Amino acid sequence: MGLTFVCHYYPACPEPELTLGASKHTDDAFLTVVLQDQIGGLQVFINDKWINIPPVPGALVVNIGDLLQLISNDKFKSVEHRVLANHKGPRASVACFFSTSLAPSSKLYGPIKDLISEDNPPKYRETTVQESTSTSPTEIASEEEQNYDKISDLKAFDETKAADEFDKVSDPGKNELYVPVVDLDGVEKDTILRKNIVDIVRDASETWGFFQVINHGIPDTVLEEMLDGVRRFYEQDTEDQLTGGTQLIAIWLPTLRVQMNCQNHAESFWLSIPGKRELGRFLFELLSEALNLNPSHLIDMDCAKGLAILYHYYPACPEPKLTLGASKHADYDFLTVLLQDHIGGLQVLHQNQWVDIPPVPGALVVNIGDLLQLISNDKFKSSQHRVLANNVGPRVSVASFFTTGLMPSSKIYGPIKELLSQDNPPKYKETTVTEYSLHYNAKGLGGTSALLDFRL
Repeated sequence: MGLTFVCHYYPACPEPELTLGASKHTDDAFLTVVLQDQIGGLQVFINDKWINIPPVPGALVVNIGDLLQLISNDKFKSVEHRVLANHKGPRASVACFFSTSLAPSSKLYGPIKDLISEDNPPKYRETTVQESTSTSPTEIASEEEQNYDKISDLKAFDETKAADEFDKVSDPGKNELYVPVVDLDGVEKDTILRKNIVDIVRDASETWGFFQVINHGIPDTVLEEMLDGVRRFYEQDTEDQLTGGTQLIAIWLPTLRVQMNCQNHAESFWLSIPGKRELGRFLFELLSEALNLNPSHLIDMDCAKGLAILYHYYPACPEPKLTLGASKHADYDFLTVLLQDHIGGLQVLHQNQWVDIPPVPGALVVNIGDLLQLISNDKFKSSQHRVLANNVGPRVSVASFFTTGLMPSSKIYGPIKELLSQDNPPKYKETTVTEYSLHYNAKGLGGTSALLDFRL
C-alpha cells in the first residue's frame, strides 16, 4: 500500500465570503486520514447539505476515497467535501492518502468478488490505480473547467457556506423570539408612561424572566469604562491582580472564567452613577407595582439591601462547538442586572428553546432570580440561561446580584401574603437567604432548579 502526505497551509483570507479554501471534491485514494488544526473550515456534503466537521482535540478525520467506493461496489461512500476560507489564520492541515498512484503498478482493482451476487452485480469495470487517478480527478477537472461558471459557483457557495450543524444551539432567524427591551426614558415623570412600562415589565417577568432596559440614566461612557476596567484587570499579571487583597476564584469550564467579588467596588459602581444612584431600587419599585403592591414593598423586604458583583472574563475559545462559556443555570438571588459587551453569547431557555439575548448598545440585561420567584409565589419566573463559548474574544461582562447572601441574616422569606388567596395558596416553604444560597451552591449548575426542593 502506498502512502502520500500533502501538507496544506491556508493563509488568512481578507474576504472569505468570495472564495473557498478548497473547492468541492472527492479523494481518489482508498482512504484519507487528515490532521486539522483548531481553525476548522472542513465541510462534507451529506443529504444535500454542507455539514461542518469541527476540530476535536487529538482527533484525526478519516474519509473513504473513490477507490474504496469502487472495490466495495458502492457499499462504502466517497463523499464530496470542501474547505471554507477564513479571515483567521493561517489554517494548517496534514492529509495522508493511502494509494499506490505514485508507485506504478499493473494491478487491477474492481468490485470485490465476495461482495458480488445476482442481486448485487458489479457496478464498476476493473481499472488500475494509475488509470483511475488519471481520469479522476485530472481529466474530470479539466472537463469541468471548460464550462466552469465561477459566479454561479460562488453564489451557490454563499447560499450554503454557513453549513448545517448536527447540534444547532439556536436559530433566531427562524424562531423570531426576542427578549423584551424596555425604554425607561421619561418613566419617572409621566404616570401614564410608567403604567405602560409596568405592564411590559410584568409581562416580561412572568413569561421570560428576562428583559433589557435602555435609557436607564447610566452614561454609555461609564458602562464602557467598567468593561475596559475588567479587561485591563484580567490582562495584567496575576501578581498584580492579587494586590490589595482582592479575592479571585478561577474556574475552567473549560474556558477560563474568572470571578471577582468586591463589595465596596460593587456599591461604588451603582452609588456613583450620575442621575441614577439607585437604579436597582427603581427596578424593584417597578417590579413591586407589577405585582400590584406598593412601590416600596420589595425594597421594604430588603430585596435591594445586598449587592454582589461578578466580573466575567471569557477568553476566545478555539473550539466553541465543544463547550459552553457557562452551563445552564438560574440565579439564586432576587434580581440580577448584567452589563455585557458586544461579543454576545447569552441565551435564555424560553418555550423549550434557547433564545439569544443579543447585546444592545447601552442596554442592561435584567433577570428574575430564584428568590424573587419564591416570594412572588411563581408570579415571576426565574429562567435558566447559559453563555455560549465564542472563537472571538475576550468576552467581558459585569453581573450585579441583589442578594444578602454575603451578609448572613435570620430574616425569613416566603410567598408574599398579599399575593396569596384561597385560589392561590403558598407554593413554597419559608427560608432564609443563607439557607437557600447554601442549598443552591451545594446542588451546583446544570441540573434541575434548586427551587423544586423548597416547594410545598
